[in-house]
Amino acid sequence: MPSLSSDARFFGLDLHDLARQLREPWDGASTWPVFSWLNPVTPVWLVQADGRDALWADGQRTYASPTAPASAGAAAFTAIEVPEDLLLRRSVRLPAMGAADHASALALEARTASPFASDDLVWGAASPASAGSPLSLVLASRKQLLAYQSTLGNRVPAGSVPEFWVFEAPDRPLVLGGFGEARRLAFAARRRRTGLVLLASAVAIACLIALTPSLQLKLRANEARAAYAALAASAAPAIARREALLRAADQTTALQQRLADRIEPLRLLDVLTRILPDDTALQSLQLVGTKVTVTGFTANASTLMQLLGNQPGFRDVRAPGAATRVPGAEKEAFTIEFTADPAQLGVRVASRVPAAAPSPVVAAPSQVPSVPAAVSVPASTTAPAPAPAPPAVARPAPGGAVFGGTSAKPAQPAPRPGAGGKP
Repeated sequence: MPSLSSDARFFGLDLHDLARQLREPWDGASTWPVFSWLNPVTPVWLVQADGRDALWADGQRTYASPTAPASAGAAAFTAIEVPEDLLLRRSVRLPAMGAADHASALALEARTASPFASDDLVWGAASPASAGSPLSLVLASRKQLLAYQSTLGNRVPAGSVPEFWVFEAPDRPLVLGGFGEARRLAFAARRRRTGLVLLASAVAIACLIALTPSLQLKLRANEARAAYAALAASAAPAIARREALLRAADQTTALQQRLADRIEPLRLLDVLTRILPDDTALQSLQLVGTKVTVTGFTANASTLMQLLGNQPGFRDVRAPGAATRVPGAEKEAFTIEFTADPAQLGVRVASRVPAAAPSPVVAAPSQVPSVPAAVSVPASTTAPAPAPAPPAVARPAPGGAVFGGTSAKPAQPAPRPGAGGKP
C-alpha cells in the first residue's frame, strides 16, 4: 500500500518556501547600482575605540573641528566601535545558498564555536566577496559590551539605543545584531519605500502625460460615436421617408420606362379620324404595343395603304392578306397592319400637345383615286387657328359608320300633297 507523504515538493522544489525563494533574489535589489540611489544616507554618531568621536555618513567619517564642528545632535542614531580585546574572530567558508539558509548556517556555526552562553552570545558576519569564499565571523559577549558602554559615560547621547560595530575595513562596518540596529534599518526601509512610491508616482505621471493625447482622442471618438448614434436615432424617421421616396422614384422611373414605348390610343384614333377618307369604314382596331391592326371596308384598299404609308408616324404598312370584294358590293374588305412611331404617337407626345389647340379636320374627297400619292396630313398643329367654321358635311357614302365624317342616313321621301301631317 503506498504511503502518503506530507512533504510538499514539486520537481524538487519545496512549495512551502516557494514564496520565500521567489522573494530572495529581490532582497538585495536595493544594493544594485540602478537602485542604490534610493538608499537613504543615514547619519550615525560613531563613538570610536580610540577615544575620538565622528559623524558617520555613507562610509565617510567627519570629525569635529573648529571650522566644521560635529555633534551628536546631527545624527539620529548612535554606534559604538567595539575594541578588539572584546571580540573573537573565526573564518568560515560556506557553499552558495539562499540568504535565509546562509543566516541559519552562520547562526549554527556561531553557537557551535561560541564559549559564551546562548543568551549572552552576540555575533556578526561580513558578506562574502564571492560564492564559496571565506568570510569573517565575529563573536562577543553581550554583558561585556554593555559593561564597555557604561565606561563611555557622556560620550553616548542620553536616551539613545546604540549599536555595536566592528570594522573589517575603514569604510565597512560589521554590525553585531541584537542592539539598536533594528531602528536604523527600519528607518532606512521606510525612506526606501517612500522613494519607491515617489518613483512609481513619477513614472505613472509620465505615463499619463504620454497617454493623455491618446486618451483625449479616444474620448473624442467615443463622444463622436455617441453623437452619431443619437443623430442616427433622431434621423431614422427622415431616413425612412427618404428611402420610401427613393423607392417611389424608382417605381416611377420604371413605370415611365415601361410607358415610354406605349402608344396613346386617343392620339392614334384622332390621327386615323383625320386622315381616313369618308368612303372608308373601320370595323375593328387592335393595338398591341406599337403594332396596329385595322379591318374595315374602303373603295380602294391599295390607295388606302399608300395613304397610311405616307402618313408621318406610321411605318411598315402591309396587308397580311389580299383585299376582297363581295359580289354586288361597292367596297373592298381589307386588313392592314402597320407600326406606330412612339416618338409621334406615344404617351409623352400626347402629353405635350396643348389641350386648347383644336385639331383641324381635313375632309377627304369622296373619290379615293383622286387623292394624290404625296398627300401628307400633319400629326398636330401648333399655330393658332382662326375660329373654326362648321364642318362641311361630305357626301355620304353607302355603308355603315365612316371615320372622318358623319354616318350616312337614307334619304327621307318628300311628303305628299294632301297628307295629314303638319307642314
